[in-house]
Amino acid sequence: MDKAWRYWNEGNSLGLVDYNYLDPSLVEEEVLRSIQVGLLCVQPLVEDRPSTNSVVLMLQSPQTEIPKPKVPDYFYGRILRGEPPSMPSSSLGGQTSVNYATTSRMSAR
Repeated sequence: MDKAWRYWNEGNSLGLVDYNYLDPSLVEEEVLRSIQVGLLCVQPLVEDRPSTNSVVLMLQSPQTEIPKPKVPDYFYGRILRGEPPSMPSSSLGGQTSVNYATTSRMSAR
């Protein structure tokens, strides 16, 4: 999932697509919407995840605006464990500080 969020954040979501298995009739915009909705569905906080009805609406209605997914918890977890980040902090869209609510949840595990 780290790779999916990173590619989406960099504007390269189609880098996740294996064209060997993709139906050629699919529209790229629909693929991009599906990836963004998928990232919303795996947000660590329940209140940040869309409801089933919202997911259906986002996927069926191209006019529906899709919220921007937040930086996933596991990205910060890597930093806290001293692992090298998988992308430079400048790619975080301005979010360079650690979410301390996330940190306290992770240390309790």
